[in-house]
Amino acid sequence: MFPVAVGAKAPPPIDSIETRQWINGRYVEASSDDTIQLYNPTTEEPLLRLRPSSQQDVDVAVQAALAAQPHWESLGSLAWAALFRKLAGLIRRDAAALVALESLSQGKPNTAPDAIRTAGYLDMISSQAFVCHGESTITTPGQLGITINVPFGVTAAIVPWNTPLLLSFVKIAPALLAGNTMILKPSERSPLSLIAVASLFKEAGFPDGVFNVVNGGADVGQMICRHPLIRRLSFTGCIRTGKLVSAAAAQSNLKAVTLELGGKNPSIVFDDADVGEAVRATEFSMVYNCAQVCMANSRIYVQRGVSQRFIAAFTERYTARIPADPFSEPTPPMGPVVDRRAYETIQGYIQEARRSGATIVDAGPSSLDHTRGKGFFVRPTVILDLPRDSAAAKDEIFGPVVSITTFEDDDEVLDMANDSEYGLYASVFTRDLSRAMRFARRLEAGTVAVNQTSPTILLDLPFGGMKQSGNGYEFGAQAIRDWTHQKGLLIRTG
Repeated sequence: MFPVAVGAKAPPPIDSIETRQWINGRYVEASSDDTIQLYNPTTEEPLLRLRPSSQQDVDVAVQAALAAQPHWESLGSLAWAALFRKLAGLIRRDAAALVALESLSQGKPNTAPDAIRTAGYLDMISSQAFVCHGESTITTPGQLGITINVPFGVTAAIVPWNTPLLLSFVKIAPALLAGNTMILKPSERSPLSLIAVASLFKEAGFPDGVFNVVNGGADVGQMICRHPLIRRLSFTGCIRTGKLVSAAAAQSNLKAVTLELGGKNPSIVFDDADVGEAVRATEFSMVYNCAQVCMANSRIYVQRGVSQRFIAAFTERYTARIPADPFSEPTPPMGPVVDRRAYETIQGYIQEARRSGATIVDAGPSSLDHTRGKGFFVRPTVILDLPRDSAAAKDEIFGPVVSITTFEDDDEVLDMANDSEYGLYASVFTRDLSRAMRFARRLEAGTVAVNQTSPTILLDLPFGGMKQSGNGYEFGAQAIRDWTHQKGLLIRTG
């Protein structure tokens, strides 16, 4: 992989960047004549072109995975774990180059820790490969009952553009550590780090065909969802696409599906909270990756007794952030949003909130980088007095736009926090542990954090959504088990 220093102030050379699909242990050009144009979100300039995979390419990748699966399964947990530990070391070695690719194509700051966090996750999950075992029962006289976990065979993952490395490996690693092989489809908006990391599987010693990468947009995603030889699928993205994925999977071969479909995540600050820490934590949640994160706390509810102090401190801190070139010096806290479509969508929500009568607080024109006159830069924006029925209050904006609402008591804020079709992540700031535990049970969210907020998660704790934020879980030791069939074995003993 091309050499690059951590925090490098220039993007990697374009001619060093790989764009081809990875099938059966090597890079191969797609057979399609179409092309996908990638853009640099910092400059709005064309970056690279890549060819999307065709149905023929997807079929070849699936056949490679199918042929590789029996041998891969036979290697067993000890070998699987050793290979993933080696892969983790290679990702650490090339972390700067991988992050630079994400900065170039997606816009996140060039010191983002995603590659290092990915390597840490691989260390953790590989240690769990030995605990995916069955159970036994002797409660029926003359019978020994045993459950055994067996792989699905060929599996697939369709992953988003916002955190490509980590959100891919929380699917790849459990699937392979359960004895499956995999086809990965990165987002067509930010595929470069995942195309690059594919070659590290070869260097680490993974057999050819165990891991494959195909390129493309929604049409290639549908090829994967409908493929009759793919038996299990994991998807991360928006609700609308998740429903299409689920329908296509059901209509083809009823393949098992895990969906992680985003959030509109509430953070609740009570009047007994450490207000300074609540400001720091909730503001960072909206800074991290320019709030293009499914668990960003884009709805903040503050109890009236501390509301003026919180709003003043949060607004001053947040609107002082100036998005800039992710390769600039010093490294900025925020870069651009991913592309023009995202930029225009975010601006649309801000204007809709303004028309609804809300108060908009920002640091100036929400427009382009003042040093260039170009780039998909959105100024951090705070919305006050936002009506509950407005689109900005209900939809996942996926950008640096946060609403702050004042509340009086527990019942009122619980009603507001749960008034959403999403249920991914919630957080509570309070010194009252009994209140925190009460809210943890009553908040309709798959994860509830106390006196902290996103992007904090525990790699060894299951993560998943309620309501329309999805089904199934990732992270945690049970993630490997979820990529297996549980088979019952009956043995007559007398």
